[in-house]
Parts: sequence; C-alpha cells; structure tokens
Amino acid sequence: MKEENLNQGHSKDKRLEVICNFISSNLFDETIGAGKGFYNPELKVFFFFDKKEKILMDLDSIDFYCFIRDRYGIQRKDYDEVRDDIKTKIWASRNRIEAHLCSYFDKRQNILYLSDYNNKIFKLDGEKIEYVDNGTDGIFFEFNTEYTPYYVDPENFESLDYFQNGFDWKQFNCGKSLIHKYLSSRANFHSEGGKKLRVDEQKFLLIIYFYSLFFESILSDKPIACFIGRKASGKSFIATSIGKILFGDRFQSRHCPDKLNDLRTVIGENYFLVFDNLDHWVKHEVMDTFCIAATGGTIEKRKLYTDHEVIKIRPQVFLSITSREAKFKRDDLVSRMLLFNTTKVERPKSKTYLFNTIEADRNKIFEEIIVNLNSIVKLLQSKTDYCPDCISRMSNSGAFRSLIPIYSGH
Repeated sequence: MKEENLNQGHSKDKRLEVICNFISSNLFDETIGAGKGFYNPELKVFFFFDKKEKILMDLDSIDFYCFIRDRYGIQRKDYDEVRDDIKTKIWASRNRIEAHLCSYFDKRQNILYLSDYNNKIFKLDGEKIEYVDNGTDGIFFEFNTEYTPYYVDPENFESLDYFQNGFDWKQFNCGKSLIHKYLSSRANFHSEGGKKLRVDEQKFLLIIYFYSLFFESILSDKPIACFIGRKASGKSFIATSIGKILFGDRFQSRHCPDKLNDLRTVIGENYFLVFDNLDHWVKHEVMDTFCIAATGGTIEKRKLYTDHEVIKIRPQVFLSITSREAKFKRDDLVSRMLLFNTTKVERPKSKTYLFNTIEADRNKIFEEIIVNLNSIVKLLQSKTDYCPDCISRMSNSGAFRSLIPIYSGH
C-alpha cells in the first residue's frame, strides 16, 4: 500500500503515526511471511530479513531505503521516522544476530556455510554439498552490492579434489587446477637468502593461506600476509588476485588510510583487505590496529554523529600488505606475518588481461574451491581434538596449517 492511501481519513497530526504503524506491522506480519528484524547490540546495527527474497539488509543502508520506498512509496521526509519506528520494534523484540560476510564455519556441527553473494548458501558437511536459502539453520549473510555473485551448479560438481587425505601436491600440479593456474603459478616468488622459504614452500603456504580464508570463525588469530619485492615483481597483483577470486572484479587494493578512525572503519567493514605499498614507516597506532585485527581483539570507535556512543567491533578481516621494503620494526607485528618474497617479472602481461581471465573463469574456480573446502571440512571433523604445539604467535592459523599434513611429491 502506498503512502498516499494511508493519508486518507486521518488528521495531519496522526498521519505519520499511521504510516509508521502500518509499515512496521506489514513488515513483520507472520501471517504473510513478510520478514523479521534483528539487532546486533555489540555493533549497534539493525537488520531486516526479507523472507521472500532471502535478503538481509542493514537498516541504515541505501538498499533498505530503496526497499521501503519501492514497497510503500513513502516520501523522503518521512523515511527517518519510519526507519526509527522499525528499529524500536526490532530492539523490543530482542532478536539477536551475527551477520556474516563471506563464509561461516560452525565448529559445533562441523559445517561450513559459504555465501554465493546472491542470498543463497552452499552448506558443506564433509560428505555432501547442499544449496540452501540464506537464513538456513539461523545462518545469515548480509547483502553487499560490492560482492559479485558466482554461479555453480549444485547438482554437478566435477572439479579436481586435491584435499581428500591432505594436500596432494602432485594432483594440484597436474594442470587441471584453476587455483594453481590463476594464483600459485602466477606468483613470482624467489628464495634468495639463507632464511627464506623455498619457492615451492611459499606456494604451498599461499594455497593453505587461501583456503584458510573461509574459516575465519575458528581463527581467532589471523596472520597478515605480507608480499615483499621490488617494483614490477607482481606482489600487488597476487594479493589483489585473491580478492578478485573471492569477491569479483570490483575488488581493488587500496592505500592504508592516514586517519586512525578511517582505518578502523575500513577494517571493521571488510572481510579481506589489501593495503598496497606500505613503504613508509608505519605509525604506532596503525600497527596497534593491525595487531588487534590479527589477534581477534576488539576495536572501539565513536559512532558517527554522536559524542558518547561507542561501537565495539570484532574485525572479521584478513589483512594483506605489499611493500618494496618492509619497515616494520615491532616484533609483535612481524611475528604475526606470513612473508612472501617476490622478484621482478621478466615478461609482464597486462594486469587488465590477467584479471579478466580470472573473472571469465570465476564460476569454475568456485566450483573447485567448494569441492576442496568440503574435503577440508572432513579433515577438520577427523581432528576435532587436535591441539598441536605451535611456536608461532599465530597459534590457531598454525594449527590449521598442520591439519593439512600430506602433500605428496614435495
């Protein structure tokens, strides 16, 4: 029902109250299966889940504004009051939620949920792969227009599986893996120097790091991937390629924000970030924020346009850094890094062309990712009580890597 119809027969004083009551009642009407509201008290964020479209929207987003305007035709001057009335009813309902961005691993059930960014979920239990609606099992993924959906036939998974019993290096290198084609084979690593990992060791670490990105919920500490090399060595390209695979062609590397509040906002809103060319000395407070993000700590920031309201953010972000000459002197930051060393590419190709090839094959890439993630879930199920000794400060990520013990021909 449009707003002009709601105005009929009501005085001016009652007009907005009638509009608010009608819209909020209609939105949450269980008899028509309209939708449900949720609140995250830690982040102080309100969500609406449309049960028909299976879409989860932040009430302060442009998407929710367009949704309400399209559905009810309200005037812009009335929108803020309508939204606040909806927030009040959601707050009173006490429906709590943790909205996810990319994937979520339920360690109690040993099930991995993976968003297709189009309000559907791949549900992986180590044996079968199901394609279910957003919101299944109480798992919700927030709608984000920056993430490009991918399309995989849930009835036809035929990709190469190189994680059946651990990582099979020979099978991965057989020429059929698209992760090898578009990621590890394009990494121009080198190992000159006594303490650096061999090229093949760095490539193995890169693949394990890539697959660990889907298990953020069990990695309370997350390593910072640092790609170090001279100009034209492909360090930014490889880091950005990971983001292109995960989120599509809109993903871009960025410069680290100068203002601390901007940095905290960016870290709190993203799942994977590439900060390019950190060649200058990094400020102490920036390093503090990096360490908090890597160790699963909490970031506090003042809510915009308020004086006293504080938001507590537990970042879900994986950080990646590129640098010609890493100038990080603090051992607590360096010890949380995975270091990859790159050397100059002798015959460089157009980045646009190379990124376009990823985009063209992204659906098939995700088919391979899903098949292998399902095998990793099975490995995790077989070692639920596994607790290896770790000398690294990244104990959880180190334990994850040691869960993949077999890689033949290496």
